[in-house]
Amino acid sequence: MVPLTDLWLPILLASVAVVFISFLLRMVSRQHYSDYSKLPDEEAVREALRAAGVGQGQYSFPHCDDPATMKSAAFQESWAKGPSGMLHVCPAGPWTMGKSLGQWFAMTLFVSTVIAWLVGLVLAPGADWHTVAKLSGSVAFMSYGCAEICTPIWKAGSWKACCMELLDCALYGFAVGGVFVYFWPGA
Repeated sequence: MVPLTDLWLPILLASVAVVFISFLLRMVSRQHYSDYSKLPDEEAVREALRAAGVGQGQYSFPHCDDPATMKSAAFQESWAKGPSGMLHVCPAGPWTMGKSLGQWFAMTLFVSTVIAWLVGLVLAPGADWHTVAKLSGSVAFMSYGCAEICTPIWKAGSWKACCMELLDCALYGFAVGGVFVYFWPGA
């Protein structure tokens, strides 16, 4: 067993590695630029949302409060007529990336801490580097990737975009595994 306090450096560096790789994948490679499609007549749709008073939040349409409503003829007809979907609306006003990047880094710190805790529970100082890499990398891949699979299943997202996200998560897993191997106590 390795105490979490002995793993502060791999926690920090794994988080930095994931943020850096995600920057490269999102800002340099352009591989995610086609993940979302532009709305037809985007400005008219945006104006309609403003006119309706739609503010920040998550919305579903047609909306259903309970399973009984979902079974109603009116809901079924509305769903069949379409369009149906989910909408995530960001707050109005100037957008800056700083807050989102800060939250992303905080999340990577949390994920790296959980990885360190789990791997530290199972492995001892001086553990075989293959085992450290496989365990920490696998937990990283699962931590970042499993939620991505829900998007095409429940939110009508693209399976292609999901597979690209999972590729990103595999790269995060390799990076986290490499950092943990290099800085594993007694390595």
